[in-house]
Amino acid sequence: MRLPVTAQADPTSTVAAATPKAVVSPWFDGLAIGGLSIIGMVVLLVAFPNWYGGGALEPPLRPLLDHVSEVFIVGTALLNWPHFLATYVMLYRSKESVMQYPVATIWMPLLLAVYCVGATVAGAWTAAPARLAGFAAGSYLAWHYTGQQWGMIATYTYLAGKVMPDKARVYLRRSLRFMVAFHVGWFVYYLEPFGITEYVGQARMHAAYLAFSAAMGVAAAVLGFIGTKAYIKENGTMPGRVAVAWGAIWTWYIFMFIHPIGIFWVQLSHSLQYLIFPARIELNRAAARGSKWPAWAITAVWAVAVVGTGLFVFRGGPFIVGLLNSGAASTAASTGRTIIDPGIAFLSLGAFINIHHFFADSVIWRISNPHVRKDLFSHLKR
Repeated sequence: MRLPVTAQADPTSTVAAATPKAVVSPWFDGLAIGGLSIIGMVVLLVAFPNWYGGGALEPPLRPLLDHVSEVFIVGTALLNWPHFLATYVMLYRSKESVMQYPVATIWMPLLLAVYCVGATVAGAWTAAPARLAGFAAGSYLAWHYTGQQWGMIATYTYLAGKVMPDKARVYLRRSLRFMVAFHVGWFVYYLEPFGITEYVGQARMHAAYLAFSAAMGVAAAVLGFIGTKAYIKENGTMPGRVAVAWGAIWTWYIFMFIHPIGIFWVQLSHSLQYLIFPARIELNRAAARGSKWPAWAITAVWAVAVVGTGLFVFRGGPFIVGLLNSGAASTAASTGRTIIDPGIAFLSLGAFINIHHFFADSVIWRISNPHVRKDLFSHLKR
């Protein structure tokens, strides 16, 4: 999610100033956009440093993913899958939305679908196309994490009535770019989409990863310090929720560096951070329609819809693949290969969802669009 807000202080009354503006409420927002993840990850780092195998793991990380997916399946079903589906609900809910953004709604998903289906079919012979799609998805994920974090910083600067000075904007965003580079390096090292370690050796790859991570971390820290200093100089302080959002991305990446398997906690944190925004839009649209339903009932119906659809897509998809393979058992026995490799199919599906999610977010969260502002912030005017 990206909300490229140019935050300016709005004239507010004394009463309005006494009640901070929020998407849900100040405390709930603070916990959702990073407070819970900061608390949880710091507790794990300090109180349970060996919570998962004593820290940094040797690549490849892939053999551990099946086990971890079982551990985090509930969180994934309740947060991660719904955060994808909530985007699709917003993007495809009206013909106007589809026609306004044809690249994101029609042409990009069509192109991705053709490629990912081809990669799945080719998986009977080679995993290279699916791995390339996975690498693209991993790279976009790095950009997506930091882009959403910038959206949090900008949004809560706006809601706090503060100003985002140009110097702070430039240096904070540059700091986030170096975090993108770190995340891509992390992905290449731990998930080994192309088996680089096999060619250069584990020792060299490990040394290169540590040096690269240190360089990116130092650059991000220096630029982030300059940007934060400029922000505070302009505003006198950094609002609490802005500080939480800025601190969260640092906590996530430090946690990933120390405990690579913690990427699952990071993804769940990212999803929770996102979900309060489409939920708020559903509430505001219901209010605009004159709905008499209480807010909790509207939110509950929306939550059941996105959770249920997510389960159908992400659990139903692999189930269908299994049925296809079962039906083609005789062919598989004679040829020595399955028609569809479930792992390749799931990797291709994940790549499709992650890459398209990035493009979808880039159009539905344009705060310059008056419809987006109305849907997201109309409750603040009542």
